[in-house]
Amino acid sequence: MSTLTILFTKRTGWNLSTIGSILIRWALPVSRFKWARASHSIVSHNGFAYHATMRHGVVREPIAQALHGQKLVAQKDFDVPDAEAAITWLDTQIGKPYDWRGAVGVSLSPDRVWGSEESWFCHELCAAALRAGGRHLFIESGHVNDSSLLLVEPRYDTKKSD
Repeated sequence: MSTLTILFTKRTGWNLSTIGSILIRWALPVSRFKWARASHSIVSHNGFAYHATMRHGVVREPIAQALHGQKLVAQKDFDVPDAEAAITWLDTQIGKPYDWRGAVGVSLSPDRVWGSEESWFCHELCAAALRAGGRHLFIESGHVNDSSLLLVEPRYDTKKSD
């Protein structure tokens, strides 16, 4: 068993990126009356961050660069059967475009498939990385958001299946 670390963040300060962060947290609420805690999620591995950004799509960059202007909301270490398989898969996703439908059009597209590898929204990229590492947590249709990921039990019980 190995570990995959996911960082949950939101923007700080006031700029155009912060407004995007607020809109995402509002669009992906925990409930009707509570905003999402995080607007962004990042897979952290050996000092590097893998994440989907609005400007550049899926990128791999030093973790300090990825966290610039971000506030860390939560960090979870997920047990996965094969973390290296997840990282290898993430490397194949670098350069893929940002999934705007996943970020802002969720309610408008109830039939979309979150696991499509054409483009990525950050939370879905992290869920797909868990899947690539051997944790099959979510059905293929619908949407994955920060609340979905934060509710996952980080420890992998080999006696039960995901």
